[in-house]
Amino acid sequence: MPTILIVEDDDNLRKNLIEIFDNENFQAIEAKNGEEALQKTKAEKPDVILSDIMMPVMDGYQLLKELQADESLSKIPFIFLTAKAEMENIRAGMAIGADDYVTKPFKIDDLLKTVNARLRKRERITNEVEELKESLVRKIPHELRTPLVGIIGFAEYLEEQGDTLPAQEIKRIGTSIKLSAKRLHRRIEKFLLLAEILAGKITNFMKKYPLDFEYQFDDKVLLFKLRPLAKDFGRAKLLEVKARSVRAKIYEKYFDLIINELLENAIKFSPSDSKIYIIGDYTDQNNYQITFKNYNEKFTEEQFNSINLLKQFDPQNYLNEGVGIGLAIIKKIMEDVNGSFTIKKDAENFVNVTITFPVA
Repeated sequence: MPTILIVEDDDNLRKNLIEIFDNENFQAIEAKNGEEALQKTKAEKPDVILSDIMMPVMDGYQLLKELQADESLSKIPFIFLTAKAEMENIRAGMAIGADDYVTKPFKIDDLLKTVNARLRKRERITNEVEELKESLVRKIPHELRTPLVGIIGFAEYLEEQGDTLPAQEIKRIGTSIKLSAKRLHRRIEKFLLLAEILAGKITNFMKKYPLDFEYQFDDKVLLFKLRPLAKDFGRAKLLEVKARSVRAKIYEKYFDLIINELLENAIKFSPSDSKIYIIGDYTDQNNYQITFKNYNEKFTEEQFNSINLLKQFDPQNYLNEGVGIGLAIIKKIMEDVNGSFTIKKDAENFVNVTITFPVA
């Protein structure tokens, strides 16, 4: 039986809402204002909150801000119930973290659909997180062990044979150790970022610091950020970048991880002598997209459609490539910034991986 907290200062409406949800097998608890609701939320941990906006003592906006500031309460679905349908009020509520809204007067069916939709979404996210945690327990040792084995193996080889090896061979081994160490570092960064995603820190950061969630770049910035990785794989001269300048609504830290992850996948799953194209442009005045384009005869759209958290394109062919977790992170980040992530293959066997996100 899900628990709903109804926050409403109108006694008659509050009683009617309690009766509606009681009849729908909810456990309904009530509060007359935001301050009372905050205390009951801390004590009861409801599954969903339905709150009026204009109330005495503490209004709905302040209540939501208080809940967002508490990490243990910030993930509870929050729905505004308001008599004002003006867009500025709705936007204000959504901007500070409301999940949805219902305007008065409302139809009972519409109200129930909204509440149940938010509960289903929360349940789906909870199940995904639990599945991901279980997968991580199995996946992390392998993801970290692969590059670490290379580092240890080369170091032991140098320790045993270093006195007899020519300088050129020692240099080659040093380069291999460096590349394995960088690979290990990138994977550790992925897992740390994944931990942030699971904790809901991206969404919370966007709500608390909206101005910090804006980043300006162009083709020169992209090339500067991507060249080191391309150089590690010997593909720096095969990188072609063309992008219009934009101020995007995305945190630079997450943006850097996304573009490097997409480039690494494009490098891994394309011939070593083929070019990789990176194209950035506006789709309209509100959105911008970046496409990574690489040649790949084997990839199919069905493989992408089957991607889930920590699942790879083709476990038999790409078992040790570590692509699953990277794409899972990208998908989640793009969802959190109200963007999108698509993969398509054109008639010339070029895979086009596109991220689309809002502009500031």
